[in-house]
Amino acid sequence: MATLRDIAKAAGVSVYTASMVVNGRAREGRISVRTAEEIARLAQSMQYRPNAAARAMASRRTRQIGVLVPNNPGNRFTHPLAYETISGINEGLQASGYVMCLARIDDVRQDLAQQSRVFKEHLLDGMIVLDSMPTEVERRLETLIPHVVWCDSNVWRDVGCLRRDELQAGHLAGQAAVKSGYDKLVMMTYTPENMVHFSARQRYQGVKEQVEAAGRELSIIAEPIIGDKHTRLRTAKALTPDTVLLCNSVYQAHTIRSIAEETGRIPGRDFGLICCDDMHQLDRLWPGLARVSFDRYQMGLDAAAMLTGSLEDGIEHHASKLLVVNWIPGSTLVDQRTLDAQP
Repeated sequence: MATLRDIAKAAGVSVYTASMVVNGRAREGRISVRTAEEIARLAQSMQYRPNAAARAMASRRTRQIGVLVPNNPGNRFTHPLAYETISGINEGLQASGYVMCLARIDDVRQDLAQQSRVFKEHLLDGMIVLDSMPTEVERRLETLIPHVVWCDSNVWRDVGCLRRDELQAGHLAGQAAVKSGYDKLVMMTYTPENMVHFSARQRYQGVKEQVEAAGRELSIIAEPIIGDKHTRLRTAKALTPDTVLLCNSVYQAHTIRSIAEETGRIPGRDFGLICCDDMHQLDRLWPGLARVSFDRYQMGLDAAAMLTGSLEDGIEHHASKLLVVNWIPGSTLVDQRTLDAQP
């Protein structure tokens, strides 16, 4: 395998110049584009592979980024939608020459308690935190890792945070519900004590504001208990032709679809259905769901860019970013005014 010295000799440059190019620092070293391109070509053709340990020693960086998720051994499949964001993060980090290290909340709790090598030896250049975390974990992380990006998290400040505009998501869903002309507006949401994530609170608030602004009343229905036939039956009784049901999450929308099928009902025909959230697979599996759309993969790319930008620019944090959402009309929501006008 070729060494850096071999690359430098073949290109007719110093080892320092070759090193600056292969480490992505050609501009910093004021190396011409032509020379940089030739060194890069030789490195590829000679199958040069940089030594990660040597690079870390020279740059004082490991080029490893932790991505913290709320999963734990007792709840392995918490929020599978996060995979879309994680995929975007990985793509963004890889494009910038970083490696993603996935960590679970329990792993970090143990590391924090034991002061493991990850934190003692600064094995991570930074961390992206996904979803809501216990307050003690949030506080401790920022004392141990200087570069932290809070992605789709309950933490929201002027810098270092990235999230979807969930209040606007609620507004769009609420507007669509009001305009659809159904007599009853019902929202399936969580009880106050179970609204752990900021998105649940803001979506509900956004829907409520639009409904009340129109002088209408919003009824609340509890999420059916998994495996409980009685709560599923109670939910089914609420699915009437004069009702539009707004779901807080994609998971709830799938639950409603399942309950409707069990009782011979079809969303859009026997009741209206709106979802305040979206997922990539819906384009293929349920394209007709009326919903507020959002690109979680792009959020992952943006989170990676925010963190690597801070690292490369030498600043602690970049300005926080609120991501836009858009409305997708679907066949699960029928304009009742049009139906009423039909002979």
